[in-house]
Amino acid sequence: MELSNTPNSIIPPSQARVRVLMHPSAQSQLTHYDYFPCGDDGVPSPFKENEVSKKYWAQRKHLFSKIGEGVQLDREGWFSVTPEAIANHIAERMVALSMESNKHGTDCVILDAFGGVGGNTIAFALHPNVSMVVCVDINRDRLR
Repeated sequence: MELSNTPNSIIPPSQARVRVLMHPSAQSQLTHYDYFPCGDDGVPSPFKENEVSKKYWAQRKHLFSKIGEGVQLDREGWFSVTPEAIANHIAERMVALSMESNKHGTDCVILDAFGGVGGNTIAFALHPNVSMVVCVDINRDRLR
């Protein structure tokens, strides 16, 4: 059976392992995420299983690419933080939308009302068109 490369191609379940189809425009969008390491690199977790699940430890470099450079996460932060690539994408989209409606051409001021351990806050702060980020959280320790 010949399969087309259109984005809406349907692969019969019996042939689902034949090949993966991807629209050409989607391929270019994926390349900027390729520099993030995938999966467990074999370093054992220093945490007890009830503190940090092995699945979150294995994905730590997806959460923060600089996880070994002083990033601190509490127990809840491990499973609630937005992974870095997604946070960067959200920041890019939010700033683009803000700049479209910005009549004065000034930089954006962002209010992150659910700052947590800072995944989105950091992405907003690193964006060149953001002049200030205000981060709010109910846990004072996370705001340090």
